[in-house]
Amino acid sequence: MSGGTPAKATAVAADPWAKDGSVAASGSDLQTKQKAVVKDGKAGVFMASFNLSNAILGAGVGGMPFALYEAGFYSGIILLLVVAASSDYSVRLLVRLAVQSKKK
Repeated sequence: MSGGTPAKATAVAADPWAKDGSVAASGSDLQTKQKAVVKDGKAGVFMASFNLSNAILGAGVGGMPFALYEAGFYSGIILLLVVAASSDYSVRLLVRLAVQSKKK
């Protein structure tokens, strides 16, 4: 190459919103689409809570058969009951401490 100005390097990324897997033309196009997606989001507290609980429960329910298989059915049920009881106790402690902290 001769001593001219160096070519400008550009990063090309796949467009996550394109259904055909095309490539974004420029960074400004991608930023415009991202802003449009953020502006359209109208989830409230209820939907955010629902999504969080769905994510947590979905992972637990999906792993339950494997955990029972690995531990054995009866020992798995016993372990499940122990974990449920300790979770219940922990939540009750958190609620009790929250009520006590409001009194002070």
